[in-house]
Amino acid sequence: MESAYVVHKTLLNEHTDSVNALSFSPCGRYLASGSSDRSICIWKVSSGRFIFRVVFDSQINALLWHSIEKDTLICGCEDGAVFYLSDFSPVSLPTGFAGREVRLGVKDTPVFCLDLEPNMRLLAIGIGNEVHITKDGCLPSYTATTKLPHPQYKPQIEGRDCRIRPRSIHFYERGKRLIVSYLNHGVMYEARYTNVNSD
Repeated sequence: MESAYVVHKTLLNEHTDSVNALSFSPCGRYLASGSSDRSICIWKVSSGRFIFRVVFDSQINALLWHSIEKDTLICGCEDGAVFYLSDFSPVSLPTGFAGREVRLGVKDTPVFCLDLEPNMRLLAIGIGNEVHITKDGCLPSYTATTKLPHPQYKPQIEGRDCRIRPRSIHFYERGKRLIVSYLNHGVMYEARYTNVNSD
């Protein structure tokens, strides 16, 4: 049987460990890849050409191109760090990105997923067993967040990791609701909230 998938480009020789996250830029010209080798690579989609690499202190678990702020990539790391990398432009190389950290007051807890609600300018972060919602574009000070409770149900499945960890987050209804799926649980939680504190 013929495959529905056709190899378009093969991205080789830049990452030295598993690729954990991929994200296409809103314009569709760039692909960001994040890896256990603690780096983010930027690729040109049309040619598959490697453009740029940023190296961090921890492995990269989540990537999200910002849908409003031009040339801005948001990344989540294994050590709990969340960064906005902005001003990416091939013409600005080799300097590449300018960065700023979103400080949640949580350390050494992995970030698993991210989502951005552009209309209300909210960022949702799945970190450890929690989901934090904060204002998008926070400056490098500790940010006020709304922390959503995690599900209380813990399945006991022999031979499986049953820790509660958010793996996918999606805003809908223009940011009034958030749906979170958890590892080994399927879709477990839908959240409705009214606001996010901002200071």
